[in-house]
Amino acid sequence: MGVSAKTIEAWESGKNIPQGPAQRMLFILKNNSKALNILGIKN
Repeated sequence: MGVSAKTIEAWESGKNIPQGPAQRMLFILKNNSKALNILGIKN
């Protein structure tokens, strides 16, 4: 997604909330397992 490890850590810790396109992409990945396969991400 082109984000730094620090950004991901902040999301995971609840310090920051993903915004804009990142928020939308995470929503799609969370709710559509086929999207993971299309992107080559193993669940």
